[in-house]
Amino acid sequence: MNCSKNFINPCVGDLGKKVLRVAITGTPGTGKSTLSKIISNKMGCLLVDVNEFAKKRGLFAEKDVKRGSWIVDEKKLKKETDAIKGNIVLDGHMSHFCRVDIVIVLRLNPAELKKRLSLRGWSANKIKENVEAEALDVCFLEARKKCKNVFEIDATGKSPNALAKEAIAVICGRNREKYAQNRINWSFEFVSVLRESI
Repeated sequence: MNCSKNFINPCVGDLGKKVLRVAITGTPGTGKSTLSKIISNKMGCLLVDVNEFAKKRGLFAEKDVKRGSWIVDEKKLKKETDAIKGNIVLDGHMSHFCRVDIVIVLRLNPAELKKRLSLRGWSANKIKENVEAEALDVCFLEARKKCKNVFEIDATGKSPNALAKEAIAVICGRNREKYAQNRINWSFEFVSVLRESI
């Protein structure tokens, strides 16, 4: 798909906006950052890594001692990202907490997600927690509470370019009905993963 900076206006579809704000979210390991880079390049949008943005601006509410990480203050994050001008792609599993026009939720088969997170050297508990979050549709359900234009795409077995083609089509208003309903159900796959040691 050949895209330029002028590609934005016809792509907004029924959103009726002159400026486009897209969130790419999902469980860690689903391919958000790679997809976000491709989309921002093809559509000529500013790319914002929400995790880095929050760290640089100190947008934390408290520390999660159990996980050894900081919890981002959603209100501060929303306020700070609201100030960003122009067409943007917000990348990160917290991007759906920002004010956006459309949310793309990347989904991934739990067995594949487990493999990817294992390759990152994550602890068994952290892997289990994230595989469970994927199986329980956590990011999708959170996004639905924040934005009315939420679409999920199964990334399992797809190349980054193939995913980008699907995501850009959705952003442009094509094939939205295919991705709009919560059709991805990992129940069977999750049970299979649980049978193995995580």
